[in-house]
Amino acid sequence: MKLALLSLITTNQFSSLEQEDPFNHLVTFYKLCGTLGTNSDDEDVVYLRLFPFSLIGNAKTWLQSHPIQSLTNWEDVGKKFVEGLFPPSKYINAKVAITTFSQGAIVSTFLKHGKDMRHY
Repeated sequence: MKLALLSLITTNQFSSLEQEDPFNHLVTFYKLCGTLGTNSDDEDVVYLRLFPFSLIGNAKTWLQSHPIQSLTNWEDVGKKFVEGLFPPSKYINAKVAITTFSQGAIVSTFLKHGKDMRHY
């Protein structure tokens, strides 16, 4: 395994902080692993070997909470990772926050001064 790749993966670690998105972490992880140029038969092995290095803090604790050999294929790990660190309740809360978002004073200020802003 390339030392530079391992360094990149540990530079982009996921810790499950509130502002972090596990979906974005997986996209970055896939891109980094893709630089190896492995064939599709070996991808699962690469993902399973490198994924623990991409986690830190609460996310690492989550991974270590699973019994040894309970996560044997990448599809299962990826699914459990997203479900465990981005539960449906978090998704629903984010969706509600987006649908109930109000721009309030910003919109009224723009509408009030909109004519003056056309020159910018």
